[in-house]
Amino acid sequence: MKWIIHNSQYLLLKKNKKFLTVWLGTLFTTLADRVFLIILPIWLYEISKSGKVVALGTTAETVATLSFGFLGGVLIDRSKKKNMLVLFNFLASFLLIVLLIAEKITHSWLVILIGVFLVTAFNKLSAILREVVIISLVDKEDFIVANSMVGFILSTSLVLGSLIAGISMVLFSYNVILIYCASSYFIYGCFSIFLRIEEVKMESHIKRSFGIEMIESLQIVKKNRYLWGNLAFMIFHLMGIVMFSSLTYLFIKTILGKPVEFYTWYISLQGIGSIFGSMLVSVVRKYFQANVAMGWIFLLIFSLHLTYLLVESPMLMLLSSLIVGILQQIGIVTANTVFQKHCPKDYLGRIIGLRQTIISIFTTSATGVGAFFLDYVTVDKILYCACGLFLVCGICGYFFISDSDSSPKRGLLKL
Repeated sequence: MKWIIHNSQYLLLKKNKKFLTVWLGTLFTTLADRVFLIILPIWLYEISKSGKVVALGTTAETVATLSFGFLGGVLIDRSKKKNMLVLFNFLASFLLIVLLIAEKITHSWLVILIGVFLVTAFNKLSAILREVVIISLVDKEDFIVANSMVGFILSTSLVLGSLIAGISMVLFSYNVILIYCASSYFIYGCFSIFLRIEEVKMESHIKRSFGIEMIESLQIVKKNRYLWGNLAFMIFHLMGIVMFSSLTYLFIKTILGKPVEFYTWYISLQGIGSIFGSMLVSVVRKYFQANVAMGWIFLLIFSLHLTYLLVESPMLMLLSSLIVGILQQIGIVTANTVFQKHCPKDYLGRIIGLRQTIISIFTTSATGVGAFFLDYVTVDKILYCACGLFLVCGICGYFFISDSDSSPKRGLLKL
């Protein structure tokens, strides 16, 4: 493991100081995002004592995510990335402080909902911008390492963010937690002031209507089978993840008859697996072509999920969660890397934003569909269908997630 980190991730940080700055900033802000998302429903409930207000908070986050995906990508492509990076983080920090003050003065949950919408919007813009900036700062041969390091942050934030939020809610007030989040955004904004990003003037940055921009972006994706195939893969993959995330606790409670502590172990092991997966991406890619790796990875994920659903074994489910965490992280990093390599440089923001918007629409729908069918079938039957999505992912990954510009013709058994 030490050899892996030393020869890929550590060396990239050492040789590329600009990437180091963005990586550290991403670490600060991703943890803050996670903590904010965890405490938000609890904070809203404490203020309003209403479950409907908590649901409205989730709706405000979803609407902001859908609204500022593609539009944010267009804005990023048209603007100087460094200025936008500084602006988005300072605004998110400022809004959280204003939100704290406004809540103390008005005691209104409506003010909080408006603030949640705006903070989520700026965080979404920052996430798209960070991905665009990272692609701009590293060479194509370093994409896989850079993405694995960003994946490491995202996976770590799932574990550490929950830990920080849990401890903070016991020891401190919500004010302290929100000040911590605001400080994280402010620190990254300060880091970004000293960041030098080469800005290239592109002809496609000429200001046109958002409708024309969207049509052009869709046409670019449509003409490149590796872009639309990758998009289809991400849709099926994240729909499967969302359905398992929303229904796993119900499966554990009703089918396995296990307490909430078992669910906590399940989530924690999957998060730990994701951390290890981000470290192993470079090693896997040394021995497997991208499409071959994706085919095997999602065949294994499908098999692991299906096995513990059929056997209904708690121990097998825990072991599977660790392995699935490793495999999913390798799959996500590989898919993102291939997508970025095939994405036109002057359309990065727009296409990344478009991808995130489309994926958000489908994943939000998947949650609703899963909840709807609970009235008609048992939870394990719905999870069987979600397993099928991972099998489809393996097929999409094999045919469309490729480093080359030609159709993959390698057999599944060839390394």
